[in-house]
Amino acid sequence: MIQDWLGFSLPAFSGDDLVAPILGSAVFFYGGQPILTGGLEEARARRPGMMLLIALALIVAFGASVASAVGWLDLEFWWELALLVDVMLLGHWLEMRALGQATSALQALAALLPEMAERVTEAVPRR
Repeated sequence: MIQDWLGFSLPAFSGDDLVAPILGSAVFFYGGQPILTGGLEEARARRPGMMLLIALALIVAFGASVASAVGWLDLEFWWELALLVDVMLLGHWLEMRALGQATSALQALAALLPEMAERVTEAVPRR
């Protein structure tokens, strides 16, 4: 598709039809591992969440692409699979970084609390 958009084509070689399945599988198994693990944990805990939803999307995209590679279907989602993994990993990284920064900010605020507090017993006049 990108070659069509840009008006060029790569040189053909034997096995060029296996490039997308090999790279897509590598992205799925290596890059998708944190997402798949998180989805499995959510399923085991019976608490479905975003990781389970994204894990199911990855599994379906991978399964449909593999089925297309062997000739059972005509639905290749290798590019979409790679994009979904990249976007989800980026979002997960940003979320974890923000959580870490928030935790350190709360720890810094907690360090400002005094060791002892004074109890005020006088009544404060109301207005």
